[in-house]
Amino acid sequence: FPVTIQLAYKYCNSDSYTIPSNSDTKSQKLSKKLASIAVLKKEEEDRKKELAMWAKNRLECTKLANGKKYSEAIVAINKSNSLTRIPESLKKSIPITVDSLNILNKEQNLDKEVKSAMDAAKKIKSDNQPMKSALEKITALIGNYQEQKKQSASFADLDKIITAYVDNEIKRAYDLQSKQDYDKAIQVYDQTREIIAFMHDASTKQSKQSDIKQKVDAAIKAKKQIF
Repeated sequence: FPVTIQLAYKYCNSDSYTIPSNSDTKSQKLSKKLASIAVLKKEEEDRKKELAMWAKNRLECTKLANGKKYSEAIVAINKSNSLTRIPESLKKSIPITVDSLNILNKEQNLDKEVKSAMDAAKKIKSDNQPMKSALEKITALIGNYQEQKKQSASFADLDKIITAYVDNEIKRAYDLQSKQDYDKAIQVYDQTREIIAFMHDASTKQSKQSDIKQKVDAAIKAKKQIF
């Protein structure tokens, strides 16, 4: 053989050279492709998780805002600021929502809402369910005040409204008791306890609960004497 052919033959038959197989090349390409797909799949899963989290935070914010708990609503929507994979349009909606809630949360607007809710509560007579709903709303509104002093003053005003309602109910129950309608009187007394529970002044609350207990005990005793 010519020298060049002999050298080539010797080189190709040595241990230092291996011809890459076509299957190895395909395997490497497939591995890279699968790795890329896995990355894309994970990215899509993470994006879906963040979208679900954004929707959850938004729903929580809406529920809190509807319940007049504006400060807590702001905290809820701000949780979405850490989400990096949500669309830009959703990111931009977060500060807009916060600005709207801040406006509602300003003390001057709270004052108007609290006053309006209290005025409405004052008009409720002998109807526990609407009264309880009104008291829940007012309590939530007052909770938005940042200053403890402001909260205390507002709760004191609320206690006056509750006291007026409770006193009227106690009188109504006592009138029923005087007419020997003991079962109805006891029912009114018991239902009134639910309203007293909204009081914030512990001393007044205890006094009213004690007053009702004495009257219920008296009604039960009088009923036994008759029957």
